[in-house]
Amino acid sequence: MKQREYYILKLLNVPGIGNAKVKRILDNCFQKGISVKDFVEGIAGVDRKTHLLTPSQIDSLGDRNVQLEDQLARLKEQNIEVLAVGDVNYPNRMISALNNRRQCSFLP
Repeated sequence: MKQREYYILKLLNVPGIGNAKVKRILDNCFQKGISVKDFVEGIAGVDRKTHLLTPSQIDSLGDRNVQLEDQLARLKEQNIEVLAVGDVNYPNRMISALNNRRQCSFLP
């Protein structure tokens, strides 16, 4: 699994963070020219500040997530690849169907 997808799944496993919040985070990362990995590791480590997450959500990012590790192990066992919007292999047809092209500035 690519790092980008790992960190997106890590965000999605934090209470109160859903698809819309992750989209805002990815847009923010794109605008700042940083990876989602740098964003997550930065706020979970030293920075600990962002207008996009609450302090408890930031704390959750720093915690070891056994549930996420189990999910990733099951996906790997089944040879399932995770794709996120913005990934070069993400199907254009799906983007069109979800009407995300206008809404996602991080798309190619």
